[in-house]
Amino acid sequence: MGSTVQAVQSNGKAGVVWHTQGSGKSMEMELYTNQVIRHPKLLNPTVVVITDRNELDGQLYETFKQSLLLPEAPRQIRRRSELRGELSNRTTGGIYFTTLQKFGRSQSEKDAGTDHPLLSARRNIIVVVDEAHRSHYDDLDGYARHLRDALPHATLIAFTGTPISFADRNTRDVFGDYIDIYDLSRAVDDGATVPVYFEPRLIKVGLAENITEEILDVAADEATLGLDDTERARLEASVAVVNAVYGAPERIAALAADLVEHWENRRARMHKFINAPGKAMIVGGTREICAKLYSALVGLRPDWHSPDLDKGRIKVVYSGSASDLPPCPSMCAGIPPTPRSRSGSRTSMMNWKS
Repeated sequence: MGSTVQAVQSNGKAGVVWHTQGSGKSMEMELYTNQVIRHPKLLNPTVVVITDRNELDGQLYETFKQSLLLPEAPRQIRRRSELRGELSNRTTGGIYFTTLQKFGRSQSEKDAGTDHPLLSARRNIIVVVDEAHRSHYDDLDGYARHLRDALPHATLIAFTGTPISFADRNTRDVFGDYIDIYDLSRAVDDGATVPVYFEPRLIKVGLAENITEEILDVAADEATLGLDDTERARLEASVAVVNAVYGAPERIAALAADLVEHWENRRARMHKFINAPGKAMIVGGTREICAKLYSALVGLRPDWHSPDLDKGRIKVVYSGSASDLPPCPSMCAGIPPTPRSRSGSRTSMMNWKS
């Protein structure tokens, strides 16, 4: 609370609470909001809780909605126009939940080259950001810039389990210094979480025979002729490139074989300790890679597959929208993907048990 009061009176950067995943950040945010609203020096502030995904927004909103501590009920904002209207007309109080994308500019504002409109110049607006990721960092042209244009004197505080720092995008540059750190090592020492072990099992990606880096660079220059550096960088990081390189048939086959061997060996060793085979999860870079890997795995172990959602030993799980097309119709025939959410994100994973 001390850093929040000081930030309201100065630069609006209350700081970063870095508490590892599973340490109770949702409860901390609820307790923090209760304290903020009741603090006499903040004069009944407006609290805006921001996430960067609809799924997280809904989960956090439901947690606050059930709270017996808060003096007023929270409100979930679903449209940009609703957010602008509420913050423009509100003079005191209020607990709002929304996503960072709601602070984006409208198409007409982008076409006109104008900044995000001012919504409120009040100082007693507290913006609580859950899981501060890269989209919050860009002060030049990102959502953090639009948020500052909309609420120039608001105070920002971040609750995160995984701060990410880059040369020009740093959590503390936007939110201020760390208020408290409870990282994974402390959680393991306290027995709050189990240790995490990392074993590198890399499948190297190399150039095809008779192809050199110089030949590849020339081909890339020809293919991207007329594009500026930003457009070229975006193309190089695109899903199509990821699918072509990391989803190459030889790599998928090698990966599937290694996974099956590793899993079956691990399963046998774990059984005597937990009297069960255990479970495993694979996180893929794209849906297409997940689908190809699924096909490769069930090709090696056909009995793992079942078209029924409640049967079989392995399933593909992904998130997206109702309008999304299957990642590769010809390859995914008979593969029952399980939609995880409709948040618009592109997480793909496989769960299996045996």
